Amino acid sequence: MSDDRPVRDPMLVPLAVVLAVASFVWLVVGDPTHNALRDFPLDDGWIHQVYIRGLLTDHAPTYNPGVPEAGFSSALWLFAAIPGYLAALTVGFSYALGAKLVSLVWAILAAVALARIARRLGGGVSAGRATVLLLFLSPGGAFASASGMEVTLALACLAAALDASLASRAIVGPLLGAACLARPESAVAVVVLTVTRTLRRTTWKVRTLGALSLAISVGLCALPWGYYNFRVTGYPLPNTFYVKADRPDLAVNAAVLARDVLVGASPVHAIVTGALAVVGLFAARRRGGWTVAATGVLGVLGVALSRQLVPGVLFYQQRYFLPYGLLVCAVSGVGFECVITGLGARKVPWASALTALTVVVLLLPGMALVRRSYRAHCEEIAILHTGPALEIAAQSPSAVIVGAEGAGAMRFFSQHPVLDLMGLNDAPLAHARNNRERTCLLVAAGPSLLALPSSWEQGFGHAFELRSVRVYSTPHTAMSRTGEPLAVVLNLARPWPEALARCAAYPGLRLRNTLPRRQPFGVREAHSTNPETPRRRASSDSTARHETARDVIATRRW
Repeated sequence: MSDDRPVRDPMLVPLAVVLAVASFVWLVVGDPTHNALRDFPLDDGWIHQVYIRGLLTDHAPTYNPGVPEAGFSSALWLFAAIPGYLAALTVGFSYALGAKLVSLVWAILAAVALARIARRLGGGVSAGRATVLLLFLSPGGAFASASGMEVTLALACLAAALDASLASRAIVGPLLGAACLARPESAVAVVVLTVTRTLRRTTWKVRTLGALSLAISVGLCALPWGYYNFRVTGYPLPNTFYVKADRPDLAVNAAVLARDVLVGASPVHAIVTGALAVVGLFAARRRGGWTVAATGVLGVLGVALSRQLVPGVLFYQQRYFLPYGLLVCAVSGVGFECVITGLGARKVPWASALTALTVVVLLLPGMALVRRSYRAHCEEIAILHTGPALEIAAQSPSAVIVGAEGAGAMRFFSQHPVLDLMGLNDAPLAHARNNRERTCLLVAAGPSLLALPSSWEQGFGHAFELRSVRVYSTPHTAMSRTGEPLAVVLNLARPWPEALARCAAYPGLRLRNTLPRRQPFGVREAHSTNPETPRRRASSDSTARHETARDVIATRRW
């Protein structure tokens, strides 16, 4: 074991880069549909791209043009992902691929920070390298590094804050503030590290000042985001908090936590990593191991208590836990070094390599599973979200208002005003007091097209006259273990006269009593300024025609 000031490992960063790139290539490159290159595994990735475009064009995080919104749950990711957006815009590859490359860079930085934690806990060179190996061989770590989302950014900030806390460095406060801006769930780590500072064996004055400085630093980092949310919506937190906040069913959440979070996609990975973590925690119990363990465990529990979990849901739900759950890699790295030390690595030179090879062989089947899951996620988004968005962009006038449940790709690929039916990108809907007010807000918005999951049609049929014009379906969903079929139905929509009458008297609402005179679907205006929106092409007889969804998807930039 090394001392408290770990020796620099010149091979650590190259190892992290090689493993990260290998993991990325394994998941993304070689997909015959190319969806892994040009689409996100979740529609939320497109939502962040919409807000990044707003920052660059409107100089504010706007959803619909010129209208600032609070629909993003990671303020820091908007700025961190700008280089990927600009690279895609300049070079010409997919915006999704640009964001994925950014998340890969942050995964490398997170791996280095976790390796430093392993060294702080008393591990040597082998512990740091094993930490990196375990991170990129874990299903969650590999998926997150190629997701194009903020998970790896939050993990890097949390790991850097823990490393600074173990080294008693003053920068821990700003790093925790950055972690909270990356994912609000990082607030649990603020509480844990504040408590650990107050329990240190120093004078009460030093402990109090340390805790206060930590809390003030985090508050100063998070204050601008809260101020922005309040100015835009009248509430201090982003819309997603109010939409998804619900009293959790503890029994259901405990079952989900055990099955879908702790075990995850690969039970073998959970067993191997867990066993190494137990060994590592015992070895590092006097060097800060309990601090790392408490941060990870309490963070996972805090996320589980903050919302109602749904059994069987995969990355869509697991991403909230990963910044905390992947901290175990540092402790497991220490456990790995303890194992090879116990096997007599100094006397048997090949013991370390043999142990590493055994771990890799055990974990590789999990990587095969995550590869299938990742590509299936991207394909599902391409079919159910990007496909409808491209077809509406090609065949509808830009003045038509579109309502959508998955409102990321729908907004990014068109110039249409988009109504987020969930309320994630619509503050009045997010803060509606009851179902009647929510229904009347939808009626007041006047959408002429509604892209609805098939299970939503019955509910919307009470307020809107719906006429189906397209159905986009997948036989088995990749988002859940149940694998049930999913379908998104594109409907022409018009409020029922009874709904208009009921909502006309509702206070504070203005209703659109007339629909646009243009045909809402099937005919599109000739020009759009969005770089990803297909342009109208002329046919051989000089009459204008429009690209079909099949044409558009086939010619999308990768």
